[in-house]
Amino acid sequence: MALFVVQPEARAEDLAPDDPLAGFETIEQAPTEPEMLTVFVPKFALKRGETVSAAVVEEVDLPAKQVRTENLLSLDDIIGKETTRGLRAGEPFSLKKLRAPILVKRNQKVRMLYEKNGLYLVTEGRVLADAGAGERVKVMNEDAKKVVTGVVTQEGDVRVGI
Repeated sequence: MALFVVQPEARAEDLAPDDPLAGFETIEQAPTEPEMLTVFVPKFALKRGETVSAAVVEEVDLPAKQVRTENLLSLDDIIGKETTRGLRAGEPFSLKKLRAPILVKRNQKVRMLYEKNGLYLVTEGRVLADAGAGERVKVMNEDAKKVVTGVVTQEGDVRVGI
């Protein structure tokens, strides 16, 4: 409960020279409900690397003070993603805790696709880190022994020279 001190129209006879609150009245204000925001949380604990399905997600309302901007996600940002670390039940999802499912694994051989001005080249490379669709990854060209950066496609190939 908050207390506020306000000064009504002051009258000279109400003012005492030694009382700093003379002439003021106290008003009590009822507590206000905290602003609530809806976030998505897992219904139960999830291990690192688990794929999130709609069956494990629920909506909860939390006080705005407890919610970070990174926790304000849509279901589309969550469903089908993979956890980057373990999550407790009720812990809000965030982009830092989710990633696209891994399509290519470290040391896996992949097709490297290069396209420029109508020229298409395809060669084989070896991925240097785990990555999912749409993520950037370094790949070693097996023939030239040169490392290049590319983006993983939905098919598990790596498009380079973008």
